[in-house]
Amino acid sequence: MIKTALQQLSINPNDAECQGIIDEAIYAHDVQEMLYPEPFRRSNPKNPTSLVGPIRLGLVNHSGIEWGISPEMLTKMVVVLGRTGGGKTTVIKAIIRGLLKNRTASIIIPDRKQDFYDLPLDHGFLYLLLKDFRDNWCNPPEGVAPRLWYDVLAEILATSRELRIAAHDLLVDTLIELSKAVKANTNLPTLRDVSRRLFEISKRAKGTKKEQATRLGYRIGSLLSIVGDAAASQQGIEWSKLSKFGWALSLAGLASSTQSLCITIYFAKCLLYRICNNLRSESLKTLIVLDEASMIFPKTGNKKSALLLDYFQQARAFGIGVIFASQSMNLADEIFANTATKIAVGGFGHGGDYEAFASAVGLSRPQREFMRTISRPGAAVIKDLRFPHPFTVQIDRGNQ
Repeated sequence: MIKTALQQLSINPNDAECQGIIDEAIYAHDVQEMLYPEPFRRSNPKNPTSLVGPIRLGLVNHSGIEWGISPEMLTKMVVVLGRTGGGKTTVIKAIIRGLLKNRTASIIIPDRKQDFYDLPLDHGFLYLLLKDFRDNWCNPPEGVAPRLWYDVLAEILATSRELRIAAHDLLVDTLIELSKAVKANTNLPTLRDVSRRLFEISKRAKGTKKEQATRLGYRIGSLLSIVGDAAASQQGIEWSKLSKFGWALSLAGLASSTQSLCITIYFAKCLLYRICNNLRSESLKTLIVLDEASMIFPKTGNKKSALLLDYFQQARAFGIGVIFASQSMNLADEIFANTATKIAVGGFGHGGDYEAFASAVGLSRPQREFMRTISRPGAAVIKDLRFPHPFTVQIDRGNQ
């Protein structure tokens, strides 16, 4: 076969120098395969134009071709997995900087650990501290019917902090009652008003309703002592304006349950704003970054996560993209079923996560075993819908 190919190229196959070059190349390849038997070598993409994108993220191993993504791919959702220090934040920052540079879409980041405080302010990105943030959780986003928002808000609050689901109806009734009591051209009630009214109900009610009102009043009062005006300000937020910017809200220092509650509220507000105003779009308009997503969308979820998953599955039609980041594979099955790009970077901290990821993306047995050996920062295994097989990439640490 080699001789025939050489003859077609008008090269003498019996030339000793030519034969020596061929033998050396074959020997070098064989040695490389013996010393470094990486099972991804043969299947990794080699076409230099097949995986390029305006947001460059790294180089495919062995072929050295660029791997990047486009804003349109983000509407099909991305999941970024890996241990602490493995490179998840590096990948996410590279995506965000690419969007900010081209002013492609607005960005919302509930920042659990202040990982994103250094994003470029000169591109119009806002980094907000919780103490400076003002919102009224009782105030529905523009275009969202109050009754619909009260139902969603009550669903979220009633399932947080292990409150009983039966408290949902009591919260909705209280919110509707307070909203009817306000006069025209005045602000909507806040959670402080709700807490006070619940305590009033607990004083005159009996039985189960008294118990529910007392527990809800204390729980909401406890929550407000932590988040304050970030949840109960009369000012509120105009989501039609805020959705035009890139911004992050620092939630550092809060308990993980409180962080998850805040993230869930703002995620729901953003989704409902676009859905209820019928702001459909095939291109990316808003990117939401959800770090430690397994706390919001665990594999065994509750009614709150089920409600958000329902909205999430509608998000694509309204130009909303989501990056789900997690240290483990403890994510709802719906997340993996609906994400087009899956990234495992820097390895996992638990052996079971390797097997779960390998099964989710279709790794062969040799590939599964090899994946366990590449736990260095930036070493990634990718499943990208543009290519039929999983492949390996070295993430560009310069993106950090």
